[in-house]
Amino acid sequence: MCGICCSISTTGNGGNSSQQQCDICRGRDLNDISSSSLLDDMVTLHARRGPDLSSPPPWETSHIFSDDDDINHHVHLSGYTLWTQGPRPSPQPYSSIDNEYHLLFNGDIYSFTGAHNYENDLAFDPTKTNDGLALFHALTQFSTSFEENLTSVISNLRGPFAFILVVKGREIWFGRDFFGRQSLLFSSSNSKLSWHISSVSVFPDLFEIPATGIFRLDLSSQTVTLFPYHEPLNHQRLDVAANLDQFAEFLSKFDLTFIPNNSPHSIHQSFDTTFLQSHDDDNTTLAKLVDLSTKNLPPGETLRHAATILSPYITSFLSHLRRAIHLRLTAVAPHCKTCSTSCHHSRVGILFSGGLDSTVLAYLAAEQLNYEDSLDLLNVSFTSSTAPDRITGLESYAMLTALFPKKRLNLVLIDETKEDVVTQRRERIKTLISPLTSVIDDSLGCCLWFAGRGGKDNNLSPVRTVLLGSGADELFGGYSRHKSAYERGGWDSLTAEMQMDLDRISIRNMGRDNRVLSDHGLSPRMPFLDEAVVHFLAREVPTWVKCCPLFKHVGLGDKILLRATALTLFGDDHSSVALFPKRAMQFGSRIAKLENSKEKGGDKCARLV
Repeated sequence: MCGICCSISTTGNGGNSSQQQCDICRGRDLNDISSSSLLDDMVTLHARRGPDLSSPPPWETSHIFSDDDDINHHVHLSGYTLWTQGPRPSPQPYSSIDNEYHLLFNGDIYSFTGAHNYENDLAFDPTKTNDGLALFHALTQFSTSFEENLTSVISNLRGPFAFILVVKGREIWFGRDFFGRQSLLFSSSNSKLSWHISSVSVFPDLFEIPATGIFRLDLSSQTVTLFPYHEPLNHQRLDVAANLDQFAEFLSKFDLTFIPNNSPHSIHQSFDTTFLQSHDDDNTTLAKLVDLSTKNLPPGETLRHAATILSPYITSFLSHLRRAIHLRLTAVAPHCKTCSTSCHHSRVGILFSGGLDSTVLAYLAAEQLNYEDSLDLLNVSFTSSTAPDRITGLESYAMLTALFPKKRLNLVLIDETKEDVVTQRRERIKTLISPLTSVIDDSLGCCLWFAGRGGKDNNLSPVRTVLLGSGADELFGGYSRHKSAYERGGWDSLTAEMQMDLDRISIRNMGRDNRVLSDHGLSPRMPFLDEAVVHFLAREVPTWVKCCPLFKHVGLGDKILLRATALTLFGDDHSSVALFPKRAMQFGSRIAKLENSKEKGGDKCARLV
């Protein structure tokens, strides 16, 4: 992923020396003696995210704008590029010839038309076109008003993104995609006169920018206006709305006034991606599943019958998921992280526990893998061979190599120690997890960071892109509380619980996961959260087809559509893999037991504060 940073300083003309203005322009707070070293740390953090190209020279070139005789706004943009799309890496920021528009972009755009399945998007090919440059052209070449054009362009984007756009020196537009798959933070270096909008931050006073829409910071009025993502009728993401209120309060500390949208130009996605439906046309699928649940057949046989019942859904789901994986496998640079020219080393990896989600992704990726290329399966453990994820990883890897004997699949075994965790958390991971502070944030953040590192000294895996199964539990009802919700209130209660999980996914872990994985110069990609996949599962698949707690066997009713899909792919001889029970990453890797096993996931983690 790319590292993008916009630093804004506000100064008065009266009596300011040119040296003072230069220092503030570079983001240095003269009242904070440690600010210089902190800014150096900011450079290092962003450079790790984008190792292929940086804006020359870092922290030295600033765009300085004045709105009147009393106030100068110094806006400094720096971008560090991780090359994933187009024939060559492009320097950032992207700037117009007249110097009125400057864009910093981080993400992967797979479509500019909003098409459900990308089939009609013939004008954009991510393997041949740089998506950031294409976005810049789309945003700055318009026949309507700038505001109307921007909201229209954002409405039709498909793929994870975060961006910062400076317009005519007076406005800074910024935001993240609907699911918050890219990190973007608002922070301050202990001053009302110095702010930073960036992928990562070293400053303790920071807030993760809500994935509620696109924001406009007007430097003249010091106001922040929201252009929200359109919500379906009678539905609001309550946790996200509460997060937005907290952001408004945070901004007020810096004399910035938050203004809810007062423009007709909200961001209407071309289809509702997240509003779940809980019925099918005549409930025939549910009736068949109810009947099957009463037969008390062995789990493998039950799943085979379920796969037959769900066959039409499996076919459509696989079509969407295969397309999502294809886009994420092809939009990559032609060489690995350690080479400078085209090579056949692994360029793509999968965070691979050997569980249901990651093994389905691995199967579909192997299916599309060219014979001359290879795929790394990254399996991390904190107690070596005794970790459950190591055991399932070995079993699932054996299955994949049997199913794809001519494909180059590399199981990368990553063994870490408590000493490694303590050292790297203190030196790097703690900053990346911030502003999150819970025990589970610590466990998952550390686990993902070490998995993404690919081994000590980066000598095990040279991949530039990693696929991970984020979103599967939310979309298919994989948490134990989903079964509890059904037992408490039936299908409506289960649907509401799954809706809540999907609604709040942007504020729980997306930004954190992006920061810790991208710290290794990786592009993390999440096929389950592809817009077309989510739209299909949310709008065309009834709740009981995704999660059916009627079945008592652990590892059967939960995520039943994904399990039935896995059985269809793997075959009856490998039904045990499709029936693996869900195991949270912190327990499967054994990192949760590494330091204080009596902690609860929601507790504040003393190691992060």
